[in-house]
Amino acid sequence: MHIGNFLSGELKKQRITIAEVAKAVNKSDTGVRKDLEKDSLHQSVIEAYAKVLGMNIYRVLAEDYEGNSYPTPEERPHPEVSDQDVPSLQSIPTKGIEVLSVNIAVPSDKQEAFLKLLMS
Repeated sequence: MHIGNFLSGELKKQRITIAEVAKAVNKSDTGVRKDLEKDSLHQSVIEAYAKVLGMNIYRVLAEDYEGNSYPTPEERPHPEVSDQDVPSLQSIPTKGIEVLSVNIAVPSDKQEAFLKLLMS
């Protein structure tokens, strides 16, 4: 996937201007235009653009890798998840299964994105 073309297309679909993006990602208009011409970008740069677009870039990349198309913002479901929807460890049957606990250190500004990635 040519990431610049993809991002450019999404910006056009959502009618977000280069100036708006530049302000949101703290770059010049020229810097944004140059990024949109590139076929690859650093992960942090892609994440900044994805945040402006309001999309899960990891799902987009996974679906591209698997040969699926990414739904437009209008087609994307917005499920509401409550604490009642998430089973506790005590309610999960554990016969023959050992519970494994893993601690992962994630910067506070990336925690929400990381949790969404884990739950997708």
